[in-house]
Amino acid sequence: MAMTNINIRMDKKLKDDLNAFCKEVGMNMSTLFNVFAKRVVKEQKVPFEIEGDHFYSEENMEFLKKSIQQLKEGKVVVKTIEELERMTNE
Repeated sequence: MAMTNINIRMDKKLKDDLNAFCKEVGMNMSTLFNVFAKRVVKEQKVPFEIEGDHFYSEENMEFLKKSIQQLKEGKVVVKTIEELERMTNE
């Protein structure tokens, strides 16, 4: 089987932590990534759940669009922290 190289950029601490994990389980990162790639190809999916950043959810993006529109229309109230705290305590 012909072999090829790939380059992956990642945070140094993450690389060091991953390398330490690989050593603990008796493999190197190359083996780990090959195991991962074979499983993805076999199952035709990522073998674990991936959750997106909820900031970019459809619901939140709609909320942000409405807020921006209100800001553009001048439909905002500006209060200091002190004013808000007084309102809360009333």
